[in-house]
Amino acid sequence: MSKQTYITVVFFSIFIMLSNSCISQNCNNIDLLNIGYKEAISEIRKTNFSLSEKANTDSSWIKSIEYYSCDETKSFLIMTTKKNKEYIHKNVPVNLWYGFKNANSYGGFYTSNIKGRYQY
Repeated sequence: MSKQTYITVVFFSIFIMLSNSCISQNCNNIDLLNIGYKEAISEIRKTNFSLSEKANTDSSWIKSIEYYSCDETKSFLIMTTKKNKEYIHKNVPVNLWYGFKNANSYGGFYTSNIKGRYQY
């Protein structure tokens, strides 16, 4: 193999590895079973979902809420507190998401409708 061919092969290999690492996955193929909590949040955020929304809140303890759904059946809600703790909830119905992001009291809505009911 010539030096030019070797350099071309190495360059092409690096290009393929980098481009594959930047491609987000389809939400129907997301697998969170064998990874940690922080890794799961990262995977959710970089996956392509048909519905992906984020809302900043004016709550005293909830900083932001995010909702990710493939088909409004497989869904994840990520809540970030003012102390930057993140919580994942799975299978949260889309109507509950709309209620949460439009609630008068985010903390009250979370405690009454989500906490303890939709665990990751």
